[in-house]
Amino acid sequence: MVRKYSDAQIAFLREYAQGHWLEEITESFNAAFGLSLKPCTVRSLMNNPGVKHTRWREKVHLLTTPEQDELVRQRYHDRGKGSFKEVQEYLVTLGVSMTLEQVKGYLSRKHIRLGVYGYFKPGGIPANKGKKMSAAAYARCKPTMFHKGLVPHNTQPVGSESITQDGYTKVKVAQPSKWMLKHRYLWEQVTGEKLQKGDRIIFLDGNRQNITVENLVKVSGSQLARLNQNHLLYGDAELSKTGVLMAKLLEAKVEAEKRKQ
Repeated sequence: MVRKYSDAQIAFLREYAQGHWLEEITESFNAAFGLSLKPCTVRSLMNNPGVKHTRWREKVHLLTTPEQDELVRQRYHDRGKGSFKEVQEYLVTLGVSMTLEQVKGYLSRKHIRLGVYGYFKPGGIPANKGKKMSAAAYARCKPTMFHKGLVPHNTQPVGSESITQDGYTKVKVAQPSKWMLKHRYLWEQVTGEKLQKGDRIIFLDGNRQNITVENLVKVSGSQLARLNQNHLLYGDAELSKTGVLMAKLLEAKVEAEKRKQ
């Protein structure tokens, strides 16, 4: 059975809810009307028109005082040194018990940095600067050291091919790691033309694995946009050739109209 609340109860929420925590609202509402509602029930009542509230969540119980926060800040943030474990142990001396996860969250909320960044800061001096590796350590490391001219065992030779996530074939064209999309590489090799950044090479039959020069055509970025917008690309190579001609005609028409203006 759905409980109905009186106009007086709704009016109480409208007057009292603004600026109070949900726990406070629930306690006062129950005391005023002799009820024993749970906070979740009172929260649903807050959706009534005209009930304004800025603190609808349960009240957060603070683990530390502002004075304790300042002591932690002075001890760790200002010095730029420390660890989560040290902060945890120091908080115990202040009468506050936290897990390490709580300490991490606490420091993040209070914007307290410990100076532990996990990387070298600019201008930092490595701990082993100027020190030579001992003979014993060198003997242990030597078998796995890279030497000049050494080629990693997993290096792929020039001409190796791989399929991308989009279904295109890429080919290795130079060492150590220069790859190109195979259809673009083939176009350059057959035509002798150096493709520019804005040039697009498309497959006339839509098959990205049919990499033959007869199945390729070069278009500009704007022409490709018109091909897609007007659905001029087909699964048939001859129809797609006609679509490319139409896209170029549409582009030429737009350019001519711009020159007349």
